[in-house]
Amino acid sequence: VQTKKKGVFYSQPIIMFAQLQKTFPEINEEIILKIFEGFQENVEEANSILTWLTENTTNVKQQQQLVQLYKNFGLQLEKTVISQTWNNCNQIYGDTMAKLREMCATSDPNELNVNEIYTCKK
Repeated sequence: VQTKKKGVFYSQPIIMFAQLQKTFPEINEEIILKIFEGFQENVEEANSILTWLTENTTNVKQQQQLVQLYKNFGLQLEKTVISQTWNNCNQIYGDTMAKLREMCATSDPNELNVNEIYTCKK
């Protein structure tokens, strides 16, 4: 990713992206790029999300699923609510998605009781 300004190409975004790759070697490169671009090259925000991914996933499929959950619910719910629900649903994407939808539909996300929302029914 290069930025052009007054006829000169700047490689600062490439350097920032490379630094994220070095910092998060366990995160898939495509996911790092998607997050980096999604946050309009804001390294601090990207770093926060990548750290969160590292703490809550073990493989590329889980990384992709958790990124998708964040994209779907990140504006309505805190990352901690998403990750706690993800973990309590045994990292099963469909169950987590259903539970997060239910939480958003039935309550004010700002008033969620963290002791009540984290269980997924079997």
